[in-house]
Formats: sequence, C-alpha cells, structure tokens
Amino acid sequence: MKKSILSLSAAIALGGLGLASTAHAVVALGIEGTNLGETAPASDLVIHPAGTGHMLIGPYFTTQGNMGSLFNITNTDTVNGKVVKVRFRGASGSDELLDFTVFLSPGDVWSGSLARNAAGRTVLSTDDKSCTLPEAGAPNQWPGVFKTLRLPKLSDESKVNALTREGYFEVYTMADVPAQSKGPFGATPNPLYTAIKHKAGVAPCTAEVLDVLKSVQVLTTASDALAVGLDSPTGKLMGSWAVLNTEQIAVYGGEQTAILATSGQLGVNGVAPEGAGLINYSPQMTGDVPYATTVAFTSDPLLIVPPNQFPGLGIIAQWWDLPDLSTPYIAGDDPQDQAERLSNALAKEFIMNDYVATAAGAGGVAWMTDWVVSQPTRRYHAAVLYDSLSPLTNGSPVILPDFFGDMGLWGLINPESPYTGRLVLNHNAGGYGPMACLRPILTLWDREETGGWTGGFSPGEGQACGEVFTLQFGTSSVLQAAVTAHSVTHPLPGVAGWAKLQMSQNTGTGSGSPTAIHPVPVVGFAATSIKAGNGNYGLTIPHRWTGAVVGGGGGNGGGGNGGDVGG
Repeated sequence: MKKSILSLSAAIALGGLGLASTAHAVVALGIEGTNLGETAPASDLVIHPAGTGHMLIGPYFTTQGNMGSLFNITNTDTVNGKVVKVRFRGASGSDELLDFTVFLSPGDVWSGSLARNAAGRTVLSTDDKSCTLPEAGAPNQWPGVFKTLRLPKLSDESKVNALTREGYFEVYTMADVPAQSKGPFGATPNPLYTAIKHKAGVAPCTAEVLDVLKSVQVLTTASDALAVGLDSPTGKLMGSWAVLNTEQIAVYGGEQTAILATSGQLGVNGVAPEGAGLINYSPQMTGDVPYATTVAFTSDPLLIVPPNQFPGLGIIAQWWDLPDLSTPYIAGDDPQDQAERLSNALAKEFIMNDYVATAAGAGGVAWMTDWVVSQPTRRYHAAVLYDSLSPLTNGSPVILPDFFGDMGLWGLINPESPYTGRLVLNHNAGGYGPMACLRPILTLWDREETGGWTGGFSPGEGQACGEVFTLQFGTSSVLQAAVTAHSVTHPLPGVAGWAKLQMSQNTGTGSGSPTAIHPVPVVGFAATSIKAGNGNYGLTIPHRWTGAVVGGGGGNGGGGNGGDVGG
C-alpha cells in the first residue's frame, strides 16, 4: 500500500470496539429531548435525495490488493454539534469489525482512511482533530486494527484476515449537542459543546467533560440527557466515500446514502422536513448489556437470543453494540419497526446499470466494470450463526431466524421480511466460511437492443453470497474483490451495454396474497476502469432501480420463487 497516497505516515490510528473499562457508563436510550418544540418528532424514515440525514450508509470499503478506502462525515448543522456512532461491518455476514464514537462540532468534518497492515488486516487511520471515543492516545486502543472476534473461526488465519478487507459502513447520529442547555432557570452554556467546539482548528476534548459520559448514570429523562449535554438528533449529516487503486491511481467514489428521520413527506426536489429522533447514546465500552435493554434497542438476531434459555447460542451484546441502525428514532417503535422502516426505504425490485468490458483495442484502451451490491439491513432480518456458537446443531452453521421457522426468532422478526425463507446457506462460500446467499436474476442487453438474455454468475451456482457482493464484467475485477467476488459467466451480448438485476423474489406468502413480491433493501454502484496508454481512469455510476411491485404475479421475469441466476 502506498502510504503517501493515504497519508498514513502522519495519521493517528483509531482504536476499535470500545474502552477497556467496564465499570462506568452513561446510557441514554429512547429518550425524547427538549428541542421538540423547535423540530417536530420524527414519524418515518426515508432515503433523502437532498443527501443529508440522521443516518448514512457507505456502500463499500476495500483494502484488497492495491486498493485503499477514504471517507468523510460532515456536520452541515452550523448550530448544533453531533454525537455520532461509526461502525464498519464485514461483507460476508455484516459482522462487526470496528466501531467508535465521533463528536462533531457545528460545520465540522471527520475523515479517515483504510489500508492493510502487514498481517493482512484492515487498519483505520486519521489525522482529524475532532474528539473521539476511544480518545486519541487511549492505551491498548491504537492503532485501529479491525477485529476478528465476531468473524467465523476458520483454520486459515489469512482467510479470516481477508474478511476484514471488504465490507460497508454505517453512521448513526446518537444525539445533538446544543450550545446551551435549556433548564427551568433559563439557558446555560453546555460544557460538552465547549469541549468539542474547535478552537484554532483543534477541539479541546476536555477530559473531565468527556469523562462524564463514562460515569455511573442511567439516564431516563430529557433533563437527565441535557445534564450531560445531549439533546434529540435532528439530522444534517452528509458523507462521501472513495476507494482507490494506489498502483494505477484510479479512484471510484460518491456520496453516502442519507436516511432521514422525517416529520413529514418528501416535497419539492425530494426535500423532506427533518424530524427530532429519540436520543440513543450508548458508551464506547465493553460490558454485558442487560437482556431487556438489548431486545428494546436492537433487532440483530444474534444479539437477541435469550441467554438464559439458550446459553452460548447467540452473542451477549456489549455497550458498544448499541445503537445500531435498528435502534428506534420514532417514539412508540420497537427495533423491528425501525428495521422494517429502514428496509422499506431502501427496498428495490430491480437494480440497473451500465457495463463495459473489452480488452485493449483500437487506441490501446481497455475497459472493465464491477457492480457492488450492499444489503445494509439484512443483519436485522437474518444472520449466520457460526459453528463455534451453534451447540444446538452439533456445530453446523445456521441462519437465524430461519432456524426457528417463518415467524422468525421468538416471533420478533416480521415474516414479511424480504429475506425470511429466501436465504440459502453456503457452508464455505469461496473458501471464506459460511455465508447466506440469494439467487437474484441478471438480464443483459447491448447498446443496440440485442439481448434480454438471462446471465449466470459464479461461484455458487448463481448464488449471490454475502451481505455485500460484487459482479465482475470482464476479465478481472476492477476493485480486486475477493470475499465478495462473483463473475458474470454468460457471454455478454456486447462489449458495452446495460444489465438489470432482479432482487425481488416471490416468496409465495404474505399480506393475504399467495404471490407477494418482496423487494430487497440494497445500495450500490458500478465501477468502471479505463486503462489507456496515457493514464488510468475510474468511472462511478450509482445504481438506478425500480420500486416494489404491489400484489400481482412474479414481476418482470421473476415468476415462481424468483428463479435462479444460473444459465
């Protein structure tokens, strides 16, 4: 990896997965703040075409081969600070790799880069001056090497390390930090705001103020939250991402998908009114979360297995596991409601994009295209339980909640899920361990109307394995994908054209209809590499899509149970 490109030589590496201490914590989950008089309470979640929101999703990161990744998070709120959870998840099963907390002052930007270390693991680095937890210089937290604790226990350590090198990331606004706290005796300066507000380009990160967020307190009211500087999150985050080939100096990037907790509907130019979400702050530290708290604030199937009934079957949640994207912003919602709202906002029946795939021809120009398809909400509907955690199945991996039937785990997972009953377990996908797989349908055309051919891709007999997968058009992978890699095996109708990937499938159940179609929540893009004699270039095009089909038959070519991709 060329460190000069990623500015690693001067970077401070962030730590991961929380502080070592387990004795102290401020917990503020599901609290309505005091700014509801200024901002109406949130009532729904939408993709915000304006590009700002409460949550952000980065579709892909990679440190495979010569690839590295860059990203930034911007607080466009020029009045309030933000407390933000950043979490990186692996491509194979959305397993936690690293998370941390960032305190953004008004107008602040936090940026980082990802590279691969000598052991083959991904490392997060930054030279940003914003406050974080873990703090810069925290013992045993630096550098930010991605963790393998939650990954499958493979015999080949190099394969385990490779699982840290591809995935996606999520950003969740836990709370606003107002400049002043509103109390019964008027407004007073907020010490947390002062601690995170930049002075001469550097945030003070006052230790005694940030330490308050690590003191013994369980907060239950708005006044409690304000006492430590927290108020309802109002959105206004935007983000960007990039992956780059450090050898060829080709860059692919775009905006992070913005999810807005809104108090109304999309209006002119796709702008929606920002809603005030519930305060959901959890400390950046280890320590077992009480089970009642876990099930109230996440729908992750591996975290909500009752430990007293099935000890060792799931994962005991740690404080740094909360919040996640399923933690409710809307009063009265439970985590399954939040997961369903988010999945509906991201649901797509078909995704469509261009491809170009040709060897060097006239003029010495070679083109290749990869598609990236990320499923950032699958984890809240179904997750792979690995061998070491599966005593009830004699060491065999299973998919939760499918293991417990169509009604899901303990009846908590919505049977209308786009995944329930559709995922197939591949016990060793690409040699990287067990993965849950879909069977989408790929149809291709050239640029002269020739095609409409159903194409296959490998490996796995048409299975799209992993919660992030790539489709390679051409002789090699633009992104040097490994864990996520699938190659289009059907002869392309032309060296250039477009394709449609049907994500929805007919489950045969749901909503009173025997032919219900369940679109799949996805984000992604097409990356095209252009190699010419005088340089290397990268082109990034976001996926286009169609929405859900309500009722009716199997959709455009879907039919039956969705069909296979294989030719």
